Amino acid sequence: MDEELLETLEGNFSKIIYRSSNYMVSIFNTNDGPITVTGPSFDYESNCKYTLVGRYIDHPKYGFQFEMMSITKYLPSAKDEIVKYLSSSIFKKVGKKAAE
Repeated sequence: MDEELLETLEGNFSKIIYRSSNYMVSIFNTNDGPITVTGPSFDYESNCKYTLVGRYIDHPKYGFQFEMMSITKYLPSAKDEIVKYLSSSIFKKVGKKAAE
């Protein structure tokens, strides 16, 4: 694949539309709105931000979507992002006060 055509998206996964053992179709929320994402199947955390690398395609049957080639979990760096991350449902017994 030509690396010049690859693009990056940042945001959160919203829901899975279809999933098999090695392929997944899901909705990914970005700052520009939701987009359908296709690619390798994986387990994502709903309150985490991700960076996707791939390309936009116009599928003849399903329309405009993003074909994911790789995914990286975004790690927070600002204090408010770290507090939000630590007090999320990922860490069951950590509240906002403990996260701060």
